[in-house]
Amino acid sequence: PYSCYWCISDKGIWDKVEHMLSQDLPVIMSIGPNFPKIWNNKKLPLYTKNNEEYKHVSSVKAHFITVTGIDEHWLEVSSWGKRFYINRRLYEEYVSNNSAALVSNILYVSKKE
Repeated sequence: PYSCYWCISDKGIWDKVEHMLSQDLPVIMSIGPNFPKIWNNKKLPLYTKNNEEYKHVSSVKAHFITVTGIDEHWLEVSSWGKRFYINRRLYEEYVSNNSAALVSNILYVSKKE
């Protein structure tokens, strides 16, 4: 009853994430490798949250996560069985400057009509 495809463009990614979450569908997101400069070691920071304070605790590249929430500035994600946060602006900058939408994107799942 579902179809899915790997998004290869960054157009409308946040709308797609919000739509999937509103439909209680899983949002699988990739934080791709450095591309095309695969020898770079640029990574995307992961944060934890205590009250309203975000603390940088780790960084990743070439990694898959599950998005569990979204707001204007942050993604709430699950990785390694733990809750982390990703700054949306930093994700966009990582994709633009260090990776590519081809390898850093979401698996879009929707109900078949």
